[in-house]
Amino acid sequence: MRGVLQQELEIQQNARLHLETELTRSRDVVDIDDTKAHAKAAKRAAAVPLRLAEVTSRAERLEGLLARSRGAADEAAVDTLYHEMSEDGLVVKLETFDADAAARDQHGRPDGFEGLVIPSPKMGIPILVARRSFSDELLRRVGRGNDLFFQAVEGRSSSSRVLLRTSMDRSLTKSPRECVEFAADLAAFFGAPRGDDDAVEVMFTDARKVAKRGSRVGQLKPKKRLGTVWARPERVADVARAAQEDQGWL
Repeated sequence: MRGVLQQELEIQQNARLHLETELTRSRDVVDIDDTKAHAKAAKRAAAVPLRLAEVTSRAERLEGLLARSRGAADEAAVDTLYHEMSEDGLVVKLETFDADAAARDQHGRPDGFEGLVIPSPKMGIPILVARRSFSDELLRRVGRGNDLFFQAVEGRSSSSRVLLRTSMDRSLTKSPRECVEFAADLAAFFGAPRGDDDAVEVMFTDARKVAKRGSRVGQLKPKKRLGTVWARPERVADVARAAQEDQGWL
């Protein structure tokens, strides 16, 4: 159930990003000189806000179902969720869902990546959380353009590196603040063990400034960081634990 809901939610999040881009472009309709072309463009533009509202509403409904699925502790609760998902047109997906294929096709997951992929709230930008290791060639190779790497400052050798893949949303020229904070919180959560309530200093940088060779490939260097964020791991604890459970990384 969770796999189907997560997959469908990602579809709606991607659709929302596309429609938001279309909404921005629709403002250029006034610049079209041809009367007939202008009328067609205006008609398409007028439909975008309605479609965006529908997609947003469906995404919110799916988020609610997904949250409830993680707390479904008995058969009655599961049956209720199944019935609601059926009413939402997800019966066929429930019967044919392939968990292994879904993991391979997860939006933003590079080939060979065995860590977690967690979409940022609202924007749906893929965030990669690598397994803890001293070096990480794959994550370094995946980073592009305006992507950002995150890692807890303390205990770097035993902390997971986190990659915010902003480059996958071509409408963005830089990483949104809320996505940066969310990725930093994940880096804090998957950093060196500490109390969940403690603020954690997390540094970030872009793909150009991570180590590119040697035994430390993929590591963030304090001297080359773009900045630091005081992160709160408790803010993402539920999301992180749910991702670990859903993606089999416990």
